[in-house]
Amino acid sequence: MGRLPGLNDTPTDEAGAFLRTVLRALDGDLAARLPRLADPADARAVHDVRVTLRRVRVALRLSRPLFGRFLADEVRAGFAGFQRATGTLRDDEVLLDTVRGLGLPDAALTRWCAQRLRRQRALRRAAVRLSQGPALARARGLLWFLTELPTRPRRAQGLHHFAAAAVKRQARRVRDLGEVALTDPTGLHALRIAYKRLRYALVLLAPGLPEDAHARAREASRHQDALGAAHDLTVALAAVGRARGLPAALRARVRGALAAREAEALGALAALRGGSAGEGTDCAAGQS
Repeated sequence: MGRLPGLNDTPTDEAGAFLRTVLRALDGDLAARLPRLADPADARAVHDVRVTLRRVRVALRLSRPLFGRFLADEVRAGFAGFQRATGTLRDDEVLLDTVRGLGLPDAALTRWCAQRLRRQRALRRAAVRLSQGPALARARGLLWFLTELPTRPRRAQGLHHFAAAAVKRQARRVRDLGEVALTDPTGLHALRIAYKRLRYALVLLAPGLPEDAHARAREASRHQDALGAAHDLTVALAAVGRARGLPAALRARVRGALAAREAEALGALAALRGGSAGEGTDCAAGQS
């Protein structure tokens, strides 16, 4: 994940002032990316908007000790509806890409993919409307209001102390979920989210962390990507299983191909976890 625009190379040592700068930079990044949603030819538009949305929500979660849980969560909640809408759209994009990637030539499957594409276009139109609507505008306004509030003296923290404590909390969540079984998709999804939050915390707070923060973020990203690959295939299996528009024999064939790829993804995840045993959790924990 790249550097955020608007952040100085020598940030303030006060955590509240730094998080305000981060949140304003994220809002600017979001404003620049939102118009891309209207362009269906922009294959990365939805992904990029969602990356910024997740950064915003993680930054707000991290800021609870500085601004108070109530205010931080109130602003976070304002972005929830738009995040759900873009999440549904992105899931549909990934599903269609996954099924098409199987390379199964079949007229019925081609028709089913065309139907999914029409649904996807409707989801995109809905997301575009929300991106231009009052709910998101209000959420962004609340975000800026939050960044205008001074940090109460009793909540003021130095950036280095705050960043270390925040990353430690996220790393603890990863460790708590680290032994989840490969046969537990719900647990693996929770672990993926934990790695994602750890990764974003490491990147967003990097100026207040030791020099190894980016290396630790890359390690978290590798686990997140492996978990994401397995999750996408698990979701695709379930979606195709519900696809009554596909003949039963074809549905079984597609599910068989997906199951084989899911097994490969889980195997890669197992290898990654095995290769980082004693390293991945240490990398997650890092220095505090």
